[in-house]
Amino acid sequence: MPAPQNPDLPAAGSFSSSAAPLPQPSTPSPAQLQESVNELRRVFRISTAALVLFLLVMNIFLYHQARIVRKQAADWNLQVQEMQRAVSEYRTNSGPYMLRVSSELYRYADTHPDFAAVIARYPRPTSAPPAVAKPAGSLAPVPAPAPAPRAAAPPTKR
Repeated sequence: MPAPQNPDLPAAGSFSSSAAPLPQPSTPSPAQLQESVNELRRVFRISTAALVLFLLVMNIFLYHQARIVRKQAADWNLQVQEMQRAVSEYRTNSGPYMLRVSSELYRYADTHPDFAAVIARYPRPTSAPPAVAKPAGSLAPVPAPAPAPRAAAPPTKR
């Protein structure tokens, strides 16, 4: 049984130059044109309202983000001030005190050989101020610390 033919399609074998011309679309009436214009206006108004609503939501979101960033910056500023105070306190009070104590321990070790073996495991303090890390924004290279000299290993007995 042959398949039913679609009435909108030409019949098989009828693809010749003598085929009937395609029908031309009819001209819309003024009422149809007015209806199309009104529909386009409605779509434009809805799109404009959606865009305004989206921009309003984005502005509110960005405002809240800016508030959060300002609060974090204020908190970080307080932390930086506290760290600066702690470093300043260390440089003026704790650092010199620890340097004085370790110097006295080494002086004690000079006079007491049994304690000299204990303290020899620790590096001798210098009178230079302790190194402070450069800020993150600094582009100057930080020199690598010099390796500590190693004591010669005692010869092994065979």
